[in-house]
Amino acid sequence: MATPARPVTGGAIALDWGQQVHDDTFAPKGAHVSGPDTTNPAGAAQVKLALDTAVDDPGAWLDNANDRLEVPADADGLYTYRIWIRTDEGAATDETRGYIRVNNVEVNRHTVGQEGSTAIPCVINGFLTLAEGDLITFYSSQIGSGTRATVGVVSAYFVRIGRELGS
Repeated sequence: MATPARPVTGGAIALDWGQQVHDDTFAPKGAHVSGPDTTNPAGAAQVKLALDTAVDDPGAWLDNANDRLEVPADADGLYTYRIWIRTDEGAATDETRGYIRVNNVEVNRHTVGQEGSTAIPCVINGFLTLAEGDLITFYSSQIGSGTRATVGVVSAYFVRIGRELGS
């Protein structure tokens, strides 16, 4: 659907904007998913994190056979996202790095120190302009040579906040 035009002063908003603006405002497109723990590989190699649970996914973004999200038709727009990756059981002298990729290109990352048997969150957030068919994946790596950490996506939210930046 095309972005609705601004209503004219004194015009009926329902006629000009209708259900689409209601849905964009009160039920924006997006997804909330999670996944099981994965063990980081030795060295600084990245491992793709599994996704297997659609917590709230009305647009069917989750492609759990390929551990990724795919932006569905009519979901183009500007998104805010928050990815919570948990790292646990890694050597306290090492670090875990979480990555987000869109179409296999890294768009953000965050590094946290590991604390042995204490589970530590690695939160990655920001804004992205996404288009139909974009593929979103999550990776992790461990910096250091100690005990390998287990890492998993506790939650990944993508919520459309608009179609584009406007005036």
